[in-house]
Amino acid sequence: MAPAAHMSTGTEARQRRTSTERAPRAAVPAHLPANILARIDRLTDATGGPAAHWRWLGSKMQANGYPQISYRDTETGKRVTRNVHRVLMEIGTGRRLETAEFVLHARGSRPDNVNPAHLRIGSRSENFGDAVADGRSFKRLTASQVRLIDGMLRRGVTPENLAERFGVTRLAIRDILRGRTHTKITGRALTKGKGGRPRKRVLIALEVPTAPLPHNIDLPMLAGIAPAGEFSAGVTA
Repeated sequence: MAPAAHMSTGTEARQRRTSTERAPRAAVPAHLPANILARIDRLTDATGGPAAHWRWLGSKMQANGYPQISYRDTETGKRVTRNVHRVLMEIGTGRRLETAEFVLHARGSRPDNVNPAHLRIGSRSENFGDAVADGRSFKRLTASQVRLIDGMLRRGVTPENLAERFGVTRLAIRDILRGRTHTKITGRALTKGKGGRPRKRVLIALEVPTAPLPHNIDLPMLAGIAPAGEFSAGVTA
């Protein structure tokens, strides 16, 4: 059970339910479980109001502190652990996001903020450019994280899933898989791809990416939110 300070009062909960009943119901994309919104709602502290920072009370990614949630993909049947910001954008747009679509954050937003009014979809270059402009420092994967990634790759976890989970690029995970980086840790032999030569690459903890949400999403706390104004990628307060 969440600490008392993070729990809504009975009146607040009733108000949230009432506002949701007045709003049109959003269709959850086919690949997400039907109860995903209810699960996100239970793990979100939105007591500050529609424009506030909504703190994530659930588990977070090891590399960058971004919110994560696990579920079984109803299209593939595989259990996945994904970034909550990305899941919220998929609910808001009613579709699975493309790999080239990133989730950008409102200026001053902290990594654990799950208020959809502070999120939007952008490109990789926008995400990187905003991060550099804001002076956000990038992190290398630690040796223990590389070992964990290597073990999960050997068990069949996809690079896409691991990239979201550890907050790095998909290419960074594929370089580990193909023996291009961290070979002293993983013991992997180089798998030749284009060019057949390993590439020197810095593994950076980019935020996992996301267009503002429609205002009809079926999550009690999302009713009546106004779009945020100025955006920037992953700025921490």
